[in-house]
Amino acid sequence: MNHLRDHITAPLKIAGIYALIAGLWILFSDKLLASLVTDPRRFTQLSIAKGWFFVIVTAVMLNLLIRHYMAAFRESAVKYGIVADNTYDWEFWVSPQGDFLYMSPSCKRVTGHDVAEFMADPGLLMRITHPDDRQRLVDHRPLECTSREPAEMEFRIVRPNGSIRWIHHICQSAFNDAGIFLGTRGSNRDITERKETEAALYKSEERFRNLVETTSDFVWEVDGQGVYTYVSPQVGHILGYTQGEMLGKTPFDFMPPDEAVRVGGIFRGIVACQRPFSCLENTNMAKTGELVVLETSGSPFFASNGSLAGYRGIDRDITGRKQADEALKTQFEEISTIFDSLNAVVFVSEMENDSLLYLNRYGASLFSGDWHGKGCAEVLRPAQQTGRSFCDDECLSPNGKPQSLSVWEFQNSVTGRWYQCNERAIRWPDGRMVRLEIAVDISEQKEMERMKDEMISAVSHEMRTPLTAMMGYSEFMLETPVDEKQRKSYLTTIYKETARLNELIGNFLDLQQIKARLTTYRFRPVAVEPLLRDAADLFTADHDRHRLSIDIPRGLPPIKGDEARLHQVLTNLISNAVKYSPPGSLVSLGARCDGENVTFWVRDEGQGVPLELQEKIFERFYRLDNTDRRLVGGTGLGLALVKEIVTAHKGQVWVESAPGTGSTFFVSLPVAAPNGTALNNETCDYPPSSR
Repeated sequence: MNHLRDHITAPLKIAGIYALIAGLWILFSDKLLASLVTDPRRFTQLSIAKGWFFVIVTAVMLNLLIRHYMAAFRESAVKYGIVADNTYDWEFWVSPQGDFLYMSPSCKRVTGHDVAEFMADPGLLMRITHPDDRQRLVDHRPLECTSREPAEMEFRIVRPNGSIRWIHHICQSAFNDAGIFLGTRGSNRDITERKETEAALYKSEERFRNLVETTSDFVWEVDGQGVYTYVSPQVGHILGYTQGEMLGKTPFDFMPPDEAVRVGGIFRGIVACQRPFSCLENTNMAKTGELVVLETSGSPFFASNGSLAGYRGIDRDITGRKQADEALKTQFEEISTIFDSLNAVVFVSEMENDSLLYLNRYGASLFSGDWHGKGCAEVLRPAQQTGRSFCDDECLSPNGKPQSLSVWEFQNSVTGRWYQCNERAIRWPDGRMVRLEIAVDISEQKEMERMKDEMISAVSHEMRTPLTAMMGYSEFMLETPVDEKQRKSYLTTIYKETARLNELIGNFLDLQQIKARLTTYRFRPVAVEPLLRDAADLFTADHDRHRLSIDIPRGLPPIKGDEARLHQVLTNLISNAVKYSPPGSLVSLGARCDGENVTFWVRDEGQGVPLELQEKIFERFYRLDNTDRRLVGGTGLGLALVKEIVTAHKGQVWVESAPGTGSTFFVSLPVAAPNGTALNNETCDYPPSSR
């Protein structure tokens, strides 16, 4: 405003100063010149010189004055422009004629119209004003020109995209010292978010009122002396009293005398500390004379000076729940006998100190018969370092209120067994909150899950290579014409990868059956020489690539075993020897008698096995070259299957090897009888069942 006033009054000040100096100069210089010079010609020359001197001096003075005021004006304009151009609000100046003299860039953000549009079109503001608010804006305009006090209003505008924004408008008229109206300075602020918040708050308050009036609990407010100042209508459904019958009285007026004394003492302590409270149980006398148990929670509220104004809270009817708790006590006592007969660990412990209150007979037999007075961790889980904390009372009973069933798993450090624990907080017969846990042994399930995960991970990895080759060659032949030679080559590759996949699946299924105790062994005397020669005959067709020799002395006693499974052991060992030996090398197999055992061997001239890996190669899916670019195919299951079958025959399998010198695999099996005679045929499951 001062900036606009200076803009108008500065020229008047300069003109006044100029007139004053000029008048004084003319008046005094002429009198002085007339008194000093009497020659008319000389007087005329000096007058002309005086005039030019006056013009030059006044020109210099006017230039200095104008520069001074212009510098001040520019500084004021720059400061105002910086503030106005960078303010978040939409600032403007309006001339007495109603044209915009200035418009801040914020108008674009608020209205969607830029400064140029407003400067070129004074009626734009009225046109973008919401139709319902235009008349109020029209009525507001005269106040801008006449009032010396700030005027404000709220109205809506419609942006070019059709969205509506709320504007808080405040303006101040500017007058000069003579009272002449110089224009109006205004500021518009976008208050749309505030309006939306107010509308949402109103809806929230309305919803809260509806909730209070429809909830099954009753909401209340008391003053600093505990006198009801508000109760919701639901009090009638719970206690049978009307709102009018409750107001002006205290909660203790509706309790039996002894209960009023007890709860009154608790409430006075709460008020003294000015703290919130929750789940305070109290017994009330309904209008019908029945006893109703309420659960009360409340929070303090304060006056503007910080003093306690009262409490607001909610009362819930828990009579039914209390009756159910009593019934639960009786039921628990009745089913404790049932718990003792369960094949699961069932115990009850204190919430605070974790001491055992009850341990069923099965749990006591597993862990400790002397559990009385001890903590459940000491008896059931000594030295337990991992797993969920079993003392997390907040999970079971936050604020002393029982929650729903909590289910979790842990591995017991004493037995190594896995248990699924089902926990919840319950009321013990004496009313205190305790922990009930039923722990079911899920060790077998965990083992099955581990085996399943291991199977999926390993099989998916090992099946990827043959499947990729099969799909790749099949897709290539379907999409690309090939000659007969290429087709035969590709089909040969597909066949080999199919055979490899079949071997993988067969070996893996055999291993899984053995692990799951689904394999039946038929033990009978088996002649050694036919067993070795039958296995070797399967590889004689490959004699062009490898030389095969057999060394079997005469008179070897028969061994006790399942012939089909032993044949599988030998074919796996010979297959590995052929696979890992260079072309043209010798693969030899044989047998010898070692006391009460017969030892088979299969020797190759391959790459050999390092000493530190000679145990690991018998693990499932372990291979010396486990990369995707390995040169020798295989499943990594053959030797694992060999070990399982040999173990089932109560024999031993091992390898003797060194890198670069080949490997010799040995299998030692017991003979059928010390004197070599045949034993009776036997059939059994392996591993032996624990039943």
